[in-house]
Amino acid sequence: MRRLLRSERGFALPMALGVIMVLGILGVAAATYTLTSGSSAAQSKGSLQALQYAESGLDSAYSLLWNANLAGSDPTTAGIIGTSGTPKIFCFIQGATCSSSGGSPGSASVYGCYGGTSGTTCNGNAVPASTWWIVSTGYGQTNDGQTTARMMSSTAVIHALNTQQAIGAVWNHIFITAPLVAGVCQTTFTGNTLTLDAPVYTIGNLCFNGNTDNILENGQPVDVMIGGKLVFAGNTDSIGAHNAPITSGVVQGNCASSINGAATACSGWTNNWYVRNTENYISQDSPTLTNAQIEADYSGFDPGPKHTCLTGTTPSPLNANQLDFSVQAGEGTTVMPGNSGSGSSGGYFNLTPNSSYACISQSGISTGYLVWNAGNSSMNVTSGGSTLLTVPAKTLAINGDIYFDSGVQVTQTATYTGVAEIMASGLIQMTSNSVTLCAVNTSCTYSSWQGNTGNNSMLTLASVCQSAYGCSTPASAFQMIGNTETFQGSLYTLPTAGFTLTGNTETVEGPMSIGTLNIVGNTPIFKPLPAIKNMPIGAPLPPNIGLTIDPMTIVH
Repeated sequence: MRRLLRSERGFALPMALGVIMVLGILGVAAATYTLTSGSSAAQSKGSLQALQYAESGLDSAYSLLWNANLAGSDPTTAGIIGTSGTPKIFCFIQGATCSSSGGSPGSASVYGCYGGTSGTTCNGNAVPASTWWIVSTGYGQTNDGQTTARMMSSTAVIHALNTQQAIGAVWNHIFITAPLVAGVCQTTFTGNTLTLDAPVYTIGNLCFNGNTDNILENGQPVDVMIGGKLVFAGNTDSIGAHNAPITSGVVQGNCASSINGAATACSGWTNNWYVRNTENYISQDSPTLTNAQIEADYSGFDPGPKHTCLTGTTPSPLNANQLDFSVQAGEGTTVMPGNSGSGSSGGYFNLTPNSSYACISQSGISTGYLVWNAGNSSMNVTSGGSTLLTVPAKTLAINGDIYFDSGVQVTQTATYTGVAEIMASGLIQMTSNSVTLCAVNTSCTYSSWQGNTGNNSMLTLASVCQSAYGCSTPASAFQMIGNTETFQGSLYTLPTAGFTLTGNTETVEGPMSIGTLNIVGNTPIFKPLPAIKNMPIGAPLPPNIGLTIDPMTIVH
């Protein structure tokens, strides 16, 4: 019995140690679980905050689109809700300071991509046509001060008013803005075998006078809105084709075989009018500039007649009389536009001559400049021993708003870089065969310009030609005279002026707001952009034909 007791006492210590170890392990486990649970709760709280801020970012971006459309602006403008490189930053904590580069707790970084008329790919994601894809990253904060991020995305479809399948982009039409005058063709297609595959909005009458002239759908949806009469005066002219109708269209003044002939509903012209969806015409005032506005541009644009070029630059600056001859002749500072620049009244300033020039604003290059490098290698523009900018070979470097009280010509091929508007009191002409003026390269690679390409250069050529300013042929305010010429940018004329294509196989890549369109040559090519990333400050805008925005749909 004593041996048994000794034996039991011998086991007591190991058993006690074992119990203590087990309890210790359980205690450590319990403590670890408590700490882990607390940390997990903190992380979960921060993650939930981040998700809420991400959703608020989506709502804020959608509000920007909605308010832009409500104000008559273009809700499809690229960058309106930020880009992946430059997102919009929204701060949701009152009194907090959010970093302009994003990532602050209580904020969201948002960007969007618009699908245009044919759809696009944005950061590896397919974006359907006429659709905004919106991405929002929200930032929360854990209890231990760490920042956590959550991402959400959504879509919003934009429709042209009164039709669910029409084009959802303000700048995606060729805007023809001359007022409707009965018995007069505001737009005339005179050449034969013309095929136009771009959306058209015209306030006035549209006349097909050539033979086998068509507006067809070939790769992008086409919408035709005609405020006046549609005239089929030639043979085998049509809108759409029997087996390939255009997306949508409307003719306010019906169809006829002559401008003064009796008109009947276009739907009865089964051999000429092939449209899937009939819509309502959206009436808009033409986007004109008053003389007071033009004269303010004359006085305020820099460089311009009242703001001559910086002296002492290399290459040499333009002479003051190349901007306005009358002012240079000492006729006073009150002289307004008179088409009197380029060294002689009624002359032309050549944007691309055989020699280089520089015109830098006296307020600095951030205000404005126009520099042409005619050489075959890069050129430094210097002033006072300092380099102001470097311009590649055969390149027109541009920035800001520039005014010439004269006509303007493009005589040889050039690439341009920058964002600017060049306004001219006289005619703007492209004069030679095979000349190109493009933002990408001399081949004018359309797919490498604007949108998400990274090439955001934009040149607006605006002619304010009118008889009051000594310009005698406003109907041809912008002219393409040679054959196989290409311009990549945007065009503007007054509603009382117009665009004439005389040569064959002329190409315009970019938006237009023009009074009239007269196509004399054959096989013109138009490629309007569905969304412009950065129109120049002061560039005239076309009418907003009206858009509707679907409710936002959360994707994930």
